[in-house]
Amino acid sequence: MDKDSIAAEYALGGLSNNIFASRYISYIPNKGQLITQIEAVLNEWNKVEKEQQKKRRDVLQTCVK
Repeated sequence: MDKDSIAAEYALGGLSNNIFASRYISYIPNKGQLITQIEAVLNEWNKVEKEQQKKRRDVLQTCVK
């Protein structure tokens, strides 16, 4: 058994062989692409977090009045 077939067996974890894993290509981003993607995710997370904080403040202000 070669390294690739062992990796495929591990990745499929005993699932049916009807999964066409051979159609997928491994992709590893370079350092710049990875940094860009992480920054995009963090920016989106921060945007959502700020929106949620504003909603909480609005609710609290409504309750205080």
